[in-house]
Amino acid sequence: MLLLIPCVAAEEECGITNLAVCIPQKLFEYALSLVNAPLEFCMSKIKQLLSEPVNIEQYKDIWSVMTYLISFFYVLQIVFSGFSLIVSGSSYAKREIAKESLKDVIVMIILVQASYYLYAAAVEMASALSIGVLNILHDNFFVVTDNIRGLGLELILVFPYLTNLIISMLLLSLRHIIASMGVFILPAGIFLYSVPKLRAYGKLIVNLLGTVLFIPFIYSL
Repeated sequence: MLLLIPCVAAEEECGITNLAVCIPQKLFEYALSLVNAPLEFCMSKIKQLLSEPVNIEQYKDIWSVMTYLISFFYVLQIVFSGFSLIVSGSSYAKREIAKESLKDVIVMIILVQASYYLYAAAVEMASALSIGVLNILHDNFFVVTDNIRGLGLELILVFPYLTNLIISMLLLSLRHIIASMGVFILPAGIFLYSVPKLRAYGKLIVNLLGTVLFIPFIYSL
């Protein structure tokens, strides 16, 4: 019973009768809040970078310029495909190649013109997946708690943990910038993918942008 008295008194409000227990407890809570202050700040920024959709509206004008520049190559590819179809003569294989090339150009035109809205939908999807994972976690999951048994280990690891949070925050900020700029890079990737000799570069750009968009979901897991 005597051993349980301090634990019970700590839960009560501070008063004249329990100052001996209340003052150390309040000092401990204040010290704990000082330790958790930078952790909570970094975690709030990291959660914001993980959950908020990137702002692609600011690059819409650049996207329009990029699609306008790519449109010059539409005519060249259509003319080349039509010319190949005309000069193919009676060769069935050449006609099929020309038809496939013309079909790829049409699909490419549709995808390039709709790339802004496709990219915006991918951004919203990635953000929704990250929010769904982050909402599962408790608010105090990433801070130092008042668990006396593990407090020593938590205090030892708080500095490398804070360093890890700062590095993660910087990397996620860089990812945020790259992901927002990807809206005007995607049309170039789609165009390069439609050209057989440049398909590897287009595939690389599309895969890289997809990875950059969905990194927050993977990181939140």
